[in-house]
Amino acid sequence: LAAMGVKKAEAPDYMTLGEVPPVEPRDFLAWRREGVQELVADRLRKGSYVPKDSLDLHGERVKKSRDMVHEFLVECHAKGHRCVRIVHGRGEKGEVKARLKSYVNAWLTGHPLVNAFVSATREHGGTGAVFVLLKKSKEARDLTREQHGGKAEE
Repeated sequence: LAAMGVKKAEAPDYMTLGEVPPVEPRDFLAWRREGVQELVADRLRKGSYVPKDSLDLHGERVKKSRDMVHEFLVECHAKGHRCVRIVHGRGEKGEVKARLKSYVNAWLTGHPLVNAFVSATREHGGTGAVFVLLKKSKEARDLTREQHGGKAEE
């Protein structure tokens, strides 16, 4: 993209680089937007939704990770993916424990495309990764309405 003169979108202000609430390396992360059913969050936690794409942030700096996470979420949403995985690592060796994990936790909580997220199942990275449930794209919402007899928005 950069070679074509297209500037990549920088992460918005709600994805802060300032102080964020710290989490511990082995903390289980879980958050869901108001209105997201407990059953949906439960399925996400159990790994019932298969991640359609994955982003690995191992070894990345916070500032670069912020742009990578934002770009990843926007691209996945545009592709119609509902569940994706972000590998942030546990951060047990760093000077500031779980630094990147703490930022990812804060960024996802405030991101408008995110409906819910939970620490991944053991085989998908456990507390060093999260499953993210993205909002449906407009096309997906329209398709659901069509399939279930509702009216599409004008």
